[in-house]
Amino acid sequence: TSGSNEPELVADRRNIPATSQKLAPSKLSSARNVQLGLLFGSRFTQSVTRMAIGPLLVSIAEEMGCEPHERGALLSAYSLGYLLTQIGGGKLAESLGSDRVLLLSTVAGAICTALSGNARSVRALWW
Repeated sequence: TSGSNEPELVADRRNIPATSQKLAPSKLSSARNVQLGLLFGSRFTQSVTRMAIGPLLVSIAEEMGCEPHERGALLSAYSLGYLLTQIGGGKLAESLGSDRVLLLSTVAGAICTALSGNARSVRALWW
């Protein structure tokens, strides 16, 4: 404005990061709903699997002929998985972005879960 000592602010979309630009509300909400749905499904599946391993261990041990120390190793595998992936996953999320890490980890978890059904021994469950 003329006569004012304050500088005039001009919005220039080229200088605004892509993540800061406004998306249409319908696109933003549907993308978030899909992402939240996938995250919920992934966490739900992981929780059910983690809670089910204890009761299922009796059948697994019987079918595979597990020794007592192997049963303990199977129960410890979940804790070991969390230990090995928490820090690394955070670092990857910082460098690659959380969306990509979430997608990659969900796909990798699904593949490993599907392959575990084909395991014929306790050793095969580890590798």
